[in-house]
Amino acid sequence: MTGHNFLSQQDRAHLWEFLAVALDSPPDAETVTSLQQWDITDILVEHLDGADQIQRWQQSVQDPTSAAKELRREFTRLFSGPRPQLQIHESYYAGDFLGQPVIDVKSTYRDFDIWPAADTSKEADHAAVELSALSLLLTQDGDVATFLNQHGWWIPSLGEDIQQETENAFYSAVGTLISELIAIEMDAWNVELSD
Repeated sequence: MTGHNFLSQQDRAHLWEFLAVALDSPPDAETVTSLQQWDITDILVEHLDGADQIQRWQQSVQDPTSAAKELRREFTRLFSGPRPQLQIHESYYAGDFLGQPVIDVKSTYRDFDIWPAADTSKEADHAAVELSALSLLLTQDGDVATFLNQHGWWIPSLGEDIQQETENAFYSAVGTLISELIAIEMDAWNVELSD
């Protein structure tokens, strides 16, 4: 991966929103079909391992219905349980599951006058909601640096954990893209994240 100049702010916003949706719920057969047709351009594949992985996953899908069932099984195993492998909440990574970090991120959303992923039932500190917030801030020329300083500290670990816990090509790509994009944002906004 080299620099962030190959990706516009708008491109990064679209990728964050894709990742937010991927972590909110598993794609159904219709969505898998749409994802198969998603044009991951050569420049993205050249610079991002996660984009290359998405492209290879697209090429591997023979039957969208079967692929959707497989993705639902893996999504359930990883994220929703009954005993999920990962709790993808900032508060869990902070050691205060559904505690003060949820209040803090809600306050941040109010301060920035955004409500990301408004159509989800997920908690405010869930990865799907926080990645959607990043997308919104990039789209609206919001204060991405402050958001990253306050709430981005756990996102590198999130990407790594997803990569480590899954053997599914799609979710491996999701984890890889999270890791790559957060590194790009840190570089773009001159932010150093520490937990």
